[in-house]
Amino acid sequence: MSRDKIKLFLIMRIGVICVIFPLFFQNFTLAQSAEDYYNFGNVKDSLGDYKDALLDYDKAIELNPNYAKAYSERGALKANFENYNGAIYDYSKAIELNPNVSIYYCERGKIREKIKDYRGAIQDFNKAIVFNPKFPDAFYQRGMANYKLVNYIGAIHDFTRTIKLYPNYAKAYTFRGLAKIHLGEKEEGCLDLNKSMELGDLDAADSIKKYCE
Repeated sequence: MSRDKIKLFLIMRIGVICVIFPLFFQNFTLAQSAEDYYNFGNVKDSLGDYKDALLDYDKAIELNPNYAKAYSERGALKANFENYNGAIYDYSKAIELNPNVSIYYCERGKIREKIKDYRGAIQDFNKAIVFNPKFPDAFYQRGMANYKLVNYIGAIHDFTRTIKLYPNYAKAYTFRGLAKIHLGEKEEGCLDLNKSMELGDLDAADSIKKYCE
């Protein structure tokens, strides 16, 4: 084969490559699934790139409007941005799509607690416990909602259940102790506060100084 024919052959091959490669990459981009965007969002979320992670979850939901996990993760990010109404919407959508997942109820309950909808939060924690009766955080969060509603007996019950499931839950001892003190059970309350200090809750020290010394 002459040199001129070799040059012509190479030019044709390069031309074909230049045409095919952009099409290949375009098709690859178009072929990205909702799960791909969900995974991209998780990676960016873990790296602290929250705004781009939010965009990836948006895209995952756009491609698959029934993607409960994407709604859940997007809801968590919206809560971090203090977009509480948006977060409640996303967790509600996740629950609508997958109503048996306890953590969706628990996370929505935490957001309702932030906006001081304590009774709504308790309803969510109740549902979380129905679907997972061994969920210590759901009991703890319900205890906190009861504590804020000045339902100290209910709070003590919830914190006790938390401690039974997770004996080293320091904050559960702290607020159980405070609830007991508010009910006039100072000695038992102070024992709980001291236990909390032993487990590493340094905030308990102020309560010990205020109520137990």
